[in-house]
Amino acid sequence: MNYFKESSWQRYGVAKQISLNYPSTLSHLLTNGLLVDYEPYVIIASAFKKNMGNSSYKNIRRTIKVWDLENYIQQGVSQFFIMSKAITPPFNLAQLANSNEELMLNGLICLQIYQRYRGISTSPTLMMVDTIQNRTNNQVVEHGGYKEIFWSLRKTDIRSGFKQPQTKSRLKRAQ
Repeated sequence: MNYFKESSWQRYGVAKQISLNYPSTLSHLLTNGLLVDYEPYVIIASAFKKNMGNSSYKNIRRTIKVWDLENYIQQGVSQFFIMSKAITPPFNLAQLANSNEELMLNGLICLQIYQRYRGISTSPTLMMVDTIQNRTNNQVVEHGGYKEIFWSLRKTDIRSGFKQPQTKSRLKRAQ
């Protein structure tokens, strides 16, 4: 397992992004779309909060449980990252830069929930950077495991329109 720092790595190619067709079934999507081979999973919530006394913002990140996702969305959090502990080594969220680029460079899958604005809302999206390149030696690394998870989530989203969500969760409750 490697951890890739933004100072040494950059995106290689275009990020993968898809709009979800059935956003009302996010819990179904995660409980049925995340691959068992890469358990356990952690969800990282990311929200920018305005600093007191100036116009800058600080990115507040915390790990949350899958079943708390809806509560965080209701509280206005709109960006989440799906991390497999089997793929990504432990790291300290507090030591990351204000940007979420380092999470993306490590292959984590971004779930973006767009808030309603003037009665209009956009479908949630999944996004990932599947390939990165070293800034010094041009070595290219592909995030194969996260790519498998990404496409599994996509297939689960498509299937959600054709059958009722299952109630049995494949995710372990202890994260």
